[in-house]
Amino acid sequence: MTNINIVPVIFFQGNCKEAMEFYQGILGGSLTFNTYGEELHATLTSDVFCLKGLDSKIANAEARKVELEVSGNDEAKMREIFAKLCEGGKAKHEIAKQPSGELSGRLFDKYGLDWIVTINK
Repeated sequence: MTNINIVPVIFFQGNCKEAMEFYQGILGGSLTFNTYGEELHATLTSDVFCLKGLDSKIANAEARKVELEVSGNDEAKMREIFAKLCEGGKAKHEIAKQPSGELSGRLFDKYGLDWIVTINK
């Protein structure tokens, strides 16, 4: 069976590092930071969870914007998942190579949830 994960991605307004260090202090786990262009990306992982955060203009002052990320290493399966999630919804960005080097696409589904589909290589 294909290894599939769903990961919450939280968008912050310039305070990603501070927030993710706060979550690490509460939840534990290993925290890593990467910068792509002007965006700081953070990943907090443990044996039982993964939480991603990044500084982005998508976030707003009133509420944090959250997207669900589904990822796996089977490219055909991930593309199938992307297509099925798009049914009744809409692709925002088709699956393509990103500045970070990964293949991913964005969509919102028919229930209004935002998704990122990532192909791990």
